[in-house]
Amino acid sequence: MNKSNKSRYIFLDFEFNTAKKIQEIVSVGVVESDLNFNITSKYYSLIALSMTTTMDKYASNVNNITDSMLINARDFKTVFIELNNKLKLNPTDKIFTWGNDDKRTFDCCIKHHKLENE
Repeated sequence: MNKSNKSRYIFLDFEFNTAKKIQEIVSVGVVESDLNFNITSKYYSLIALSMTTTMDKYASNVNNITDSMLINARDFKTVFIELNNKLKLNPTDKIFTWGNDDKRTFDCCIKHHKLENE
């Protein structure tokens, strides 16, 4: 990902597991572009379950992520730190998400994994 001080657009997309009324991030996709919408980098990672033990059937059908796909996935903290290091956000970057629950669920996962200071 671009580590310069130039402004960028960052597009985030999270997929969730919603088992037992807990919303947990199970994948993250990021597309970075310059201000002319030229794509400069992409990132995607599955994230292992930690707040729940299995994928909810409905969530699995909606996002096409199964328990077997998550067996070898990395943990949330590892993915978060890697993404944080790759993005190195600038104050002028603009971040966009695809859904209303993305920030709330992200903040919940950050708190659950005790990463508030990261």
